[in-house]
Amino acid sequence: MGRRGDMLRVATAVGLALLVAGCGGRSSSSRGADGDLLGYYEVLDSAGIYVVGSMGSADKVKAGALPAKTVRRLNLQGQPVFIEADGAGLEYRLTSEYQRRHGLSQ
Repeated sequence: MGRRGDMLRVATAVGLALLVAGCGGRSSSSRGADGDLLGYYEVLDSAGIYVVGSMGSADKVKAGALPAKTVRRLNLQGQPVFIEADGAGLEYRLTSEYQRRHGLSQ
């Protein structure tokens, strides 16, 4: 097989490296904090916890720019939780997911 086998091994190694690098930004053990494919992100800020629906919104919160519209809630510890809202139901989906992830679902 010679050269063809070497190229196959290199291609496989590169593919695995890209796969690992692509997953490096999201750890499955910290999905609640970092987000996931559902479009759910929690960002801890000095003012409280921001729950947003996109990576772009999470990046903005981390940079100090708050979402245009939020709904304020309190968690069980009395800490403010700011849920991103868009007037089209985003706040309901994010609230439901927050409750599910934190064992607050009924």
